[in-house]
Amino acid sequence: MALDSPSSNDSLLHQILPNEMECLISRPSSLIFLSFYITITLLILPICIFVLYLGLQRWRQRSSTSSTTSHSDIFTFHMVLIELVDYSGFTLYLYGLYTVHVIIYRVGYFVVCFTWYGRNSFHVLTCVERYLAVVHPVTYMNLKGERGVRIRNICIGCVWLIFIAVTPLNIEKPLFYFDLSLTIIALGIVFFCSMSVLCVLIRPGPGEQGRDRKRVD
Repeated sequence: MALDSPSSNDSLLHQILPNEMECLISRPSSLIFLSFYITITLLILPICIFVLYLGLQRWRQRSSTSSTTSHSDIFTFHMVLIELVDYSGFTLYLYGLYTVHVIIYRVGYFVVCFTWYGRNSFHVLTCVERYLAVVHPVTYMNLKGERGVRIRNICIGCVWLIFIAVTPLNIEKPLFYFDLSLTIIALGIVFFCSMSVLCVLIRPGPGEQGRDRKRVD
């Protein structure tokens, strides 16, 4: 529902956003939101479309050769899908805010909140996949079959289902400690996986440890 009079617009905004109204409807804030929207439209949106185009081409090639898609590619496609959903939600968010449309605003806000959870989760899954591939290559090779695909699909399904259920609760009442705990856990997992991969990559390989030793007869 769009209102025409400025006074009714202000009163409705006070009901929707009592704590954020002054920030969101101010001119500097509007310019920041508009600049951010133009930036993601020019930079992130073309990259997401290009990645999906490459993925479609590879999927057609793999379907002809009956080869499976790697776990990393699947996580990348879901992250691109999350970015596209976030772009759509941010579009609805801005439209609902500037036209004072309550339903559209809340739908856009719901979508943007969910994509924050999904983006972090798929980053964690990607880091874990890289960790297994580098640190535990034998286990990773065993997970490239049907068992690994089943585990991967279950993890992806849990990410989508859990955070679709959690996001409405966060909109009604901000879950500060839950979000903080989730962020700390995600950072801890990413840090552990990244450092483990780095340690393995800089470790000297077989046959390289004795190169600097003095040779003896």
